[in-house]
Amino acid sequence: MTENEPPAGAVHDDGRSTKRGRLMGKLFGRDRERKPAAHNEGDLNDFLHGPGDKLSVAHAGPPVLAKIDTKTATRYPNAGDTPAQQQQQQQQQYVMRPRDPARKPKKGMTVRFTDTYPEIIGDGGDECEVPTVEVSRRKKQRAPPPPPPAPPLRSRPSGSGEGSQWASRGGQREGHSEPPFNPGPLRRTQTGFSAAIADAPAPAPTTPVPPTPGSTTGRLLGTSTTPHDDRRRSFIEVQQAQMREAEGRAFANAVRAASGDQASHERGTPSPPSPYWESESPSQYTPTSQHSNSPERLKRAMTGDRSPASLFSAVSTFKHPFAVSRQGSKISEYGSPIHGRQQSSSLHDVVMALSDDAMNIFANRTRHLFELFRLHAESVRSLVSSTPDELARAAAGQPSNLPSGERPSTPESERKNEMAKQQAYADLAKGYWLLEEAMPEVTASGRSPVDNEAENVRATLISSLKKLAVSMKRNGFLPPEEAFLPQTVDRTIWLEYPPLSQDIKNLLWGSSSALTQATSSGLTVLEALPLGDSSSTFCFARFQVDVFLMEQGRESQRLFLPCFLSTIRPQTQPDILFVLASQNGAVQLRISGNKNTGPVWEDLRWHPENCNIEVRLPRGFMLVVQCTQQSYSTLRSMYEFSAKVHSSLYPRQDENCIFRSTLRAFQYFDNDPQSRQFPKESTPNCEIALFERLFREGAATGPRTYHKGYRIAVVTGPRTKTLSGVNQMFPPHMPIQFGFLRSEGNDPALSLKFDNGRFKGNMVLSFSDENERVRMHSLLIGTALDRGESVSGEGPLQGVWFSERYGDTRDKGLQVLSTLAWNKVRVINYDNDGDKASCVLADRLRVVYEFKDGTFTDRVNVAPGELKLRLDVQNPSCLMVFRQPQVDATLAVVEAKASQNLSAGLLQALDSLKQRATIRTFMFPSLDELHAFQSAITGFKILFDGVAAAFAISRRRMVVPIHKKWEAGATRIQVVQYDGVSQLLAFFEDFSHGKCMGFHLKGTDVFESFSRGGKAGLKIDDAKFPLPKMLHAEADGAQQAADAAFLCLDLPELPGEHDDISILFDNEAERDKLISCLPAPVKATRLPKIKGIS
Repeated sequence: MTENEPPAGAVHDDGRSTKRGRLMGKLFGRDRERKPAAHNEGDLNDFLHGPGDKLSVAHAGPPVLAKIDTKTATRYPNAGDTPAQQQQQQQQQYVMRPRDPARKPKKGMTVRFTDTYPEIIGDGGDECEVPTVEVSRRKKQRAPPPPPPAPPLRSRPSGSGEGSQWASRGGQREGHSEPPFNPGPLRRTQTGFSAAIADAPAPAPTTPVPPTPGSTTGRLLGTSTTPHDDRRRSFIEVQQAQMREAEGRAFANAVRAASGDQASHERGTPSPPSPYWESESPSQYTPTSQHSNSPERLKRAMTGDRSPASLFSAVSTFKHPFAVSRQGSKISEYGSPIHGRQQSSSLHDVVMALSDDAMNIFANRTRHLFELFRLHAESVRSLVSSTPDELARAAAGQPSNLPSGERPSTPESERKNEMAKQQAYADLAKGYWLLEEAMPEVTASGRSPVDNEAENVRATLISSLKKLAVSMKRNGFLPPEEAFLPQTVDRTIWLEYPPLSQDIKNLLWGSSSALTQATSSGLTVLEALPLGDSSSTFCFARFQVDVFLMEQGRESQRLFLPCFLSTIRPQTQPDILFVLASQNGAVQLRISGNKNTGPVWEDLRWHPENCNIEVRLPRGFMLVVQCTQQSYSTLRSMYEFSAKVHSSLYPRQDENCIFRSTLRAFQYFDNDPQSRQFPKESTPNCEIALFERLFREGAATGPRTYHKGYRIAVVTGPRTKTLSGVNQMFPPHMPIQFGFLRSEGNDPALSLKFDNGRFKGNMVLSFSDENERVRMHSLLIGTALDRGESVSGEGPLQGVWFSERYGDTRDKGLQVLSTLAWNKVRVINYDNDGDKASCVLADRLRVVYEFKDGTFTDRVNVAPGELKLRLDVQNPSCLMVFRQPQVDATLAVVEAKASQNLSAGLLQALDSLKQRATIRTFMFPSLDELHAFQSAITGFKILFDGVAAAFAISRRRMVVPIHKKWEAGATRIQVVQYDGVSQLLAFFEDFSHGKCMGFHLKGTDVFESFSRGGKAGLKIDDAKFPLPKMLHAEADGAQQAADAAFLCLDLPELPGEHDDISILFDNEAERDKLISCLPAPVKATRLPKIKGIS
């Protein structure tokens, strides 16, 4: 070692080694020699069996601190030291603390953990919620605790080879003659209360049996009966074990608290008084127990047995309180129904204990304000002279809103938030002091009788305060333990009001005239100043506003009335109400839609620029309600939202309400999980309305009305607090997918699928009876009969196919519609008091085609000349109808049968019907069904329908008197009549000059019958008719085909020719049928020979 090297043990005064010393130690290995020896396996046993100290350190010990000598202390600490003092300090710098010699464990000394209940000698510290003065006062009143019971003996095999030698945990000597106590193993027993615990026989003492090595007793909570290495447990397993143990202890404390309560109630003697801090010990502390230390409830928990055996038994036999609710009405196998009720009552006691504890904490932390409240109240009026009703109004009129929990971003906002929080605490404390401190003094004085209404207000407000205190405690919003400064809060109790005459009070109570007395006694305290929801009313918000009473034209002279504006809704009414009330009861004004109770919504004027509301009163008076920006926005948004939602239940412009009812239940599903448009769960008693949307336009023939779909509006009922509403449109171009269901209560239900582009989902509507569901469904799909409507035609149907081209067969065209299993057709029209209903410009005429899984409603609302038809020559029961582009059809299909491909195909087919003209071909089982259907949609009566063998037209030459004949083969002949006017319709199959023709048959026409070659014929002399039109081969569109191959009955084409027409039949019977339908008699004559007829 060199001279410059400091000694190995050199340290500074503060006990830290020098940097150079550590460096030299690392270089020359000095620190390596000081490294502690490896721990051996006997260290743990030495620790448990003796107090030997084998701790070794690798660094130098701390310096020995000399006693401060005040006599030799210098007056000036910064003065320089003398050489002698420097030498003395240098010598002390090298002094080292000697190492304690290793001490051997004393023989017979062991370390154990006791099971005796800890003795609590006091309560205090920074975490104590009770003031020190209260702790000291209760300590003097506390009786000395009873001596703890004798602790049981717990044996363990000696680790030093002593064999079966046992040691007492409680300090008993091994040679004691009293037999050791060993609690019995855990077994299932009746859980619960003192009655079951007290009646249980005590276990007989048994001789302890030494456990075998490697086994555990398993009698403690959370310990396993099989060997388990704790070092192999994961962190999650350790946390789960700790959570189970904490939950078990918490529930055990709750059971013991309820057991003590019931036991003292059955015995008829009160529990021994004990401070509430004795209810918990350090070994029993859990997160649940710290919230349930109510003085009244937790001191009753101390009446039970406090021995470790009873503690473990209570914990091990405790049953989860929610087991009964999960199993329904099943009786527990370990208890009776009475036991289940006892468990629920114990949980109720725990909840009440939590609320009482939170309320006590709030009251204790705001108690320093009570005297200030008294001084301010006494400065205005004497408390003894006040009535309980006045105190109740003053308490109910205190604001009860806490500031928002948003974290302030700036110091200024933080300061404002803290001041607002302190003011909120003070306002809540005012209500508590008025009801719990001032009101008992007033009633005890005997000057004012006990008011039942005031007692109701007190009970309601205290219950609300307890709930709020529990919420504040759970979220960390309780007042701070340090008393906040009262100078920063408003301590006003009584609000000042100007004197008002009785007639003005009548106006402010909602009377229609200032001269008439109020017919009612006014609103109660809780109706005028609601504290929250009640059994008959929902309360949404309450704001403190400034009200000014003035007369119109004299706005400068006004009276200031501080009031509270509440937004409520009775559970029997759908609309909200505004209640304007003052603290002294002079103002009790209800603003609603009922004129009999006060002003209505039409009397309000909203002024957003000034954030005030004008309320017009009778006799030229007016109230100006001045609000804050936030309260004004809230009030107006609530009013507008309520009005908007409820307005959806009324028809809008061009709408007709066709169904309205109250649903048993309504459930709404959509594809947006975050949507708040309507509750996701089933909502009872919802109001529903079904509207038919219409489009009206003026035309040359008069105003016309078209169907534009349906709208379904559903609004929550008055029994539901949260107001919600949905509006779903069902336009004609969207198929209606429905389903018939049964609710959980076996109520008939209707499922409707909607898709409005943004939201997709289902609505389930539950009805009270089957008739309502059928009515709602039939109205929605357009098949219900309205007032004045009737079925004008009905029959079976073999098939229907839709096509956009003339000549398409069933397997072509709109195949999605053609492949449906059509089976029935029904025509609905307006019943014109027994007269023939019009089929043109008929907005109620509709044809309902039914198929296996749904219906198709075709509204035949056509103008004159739009509806055209054609009969097939080869198939007599086939009818083709031409329709213009249609925008008012309704297609309904069962949701369970509508696959994704079918839904897409139906949507595309409806779009085609909307965009383009179509030809619809109907196949009927017989000719009679065809005639009934044709007559129902056209209004024409079918007089004759048959097939002629030949049809000939004689045409004169323009210059010479020569006739040229146009002859056609098989021709479908039909004679129809409407209002006494007959028409002859001829449809050709293979005619080179056209596809069809039609003309009127008049009474002045000349008809002649003839026969030739076995054929019977009919000749119309000089008939007036239009020539048939040619259909070009390349023209296959529906519109082009309708102009050439289809006939319009209501607006036939004007005649342009007058020549002879000859019709030839295969037999006379068919000709005679035609003759019987003609409007004029027929002459018998002989016709010249017709080409092709022998």
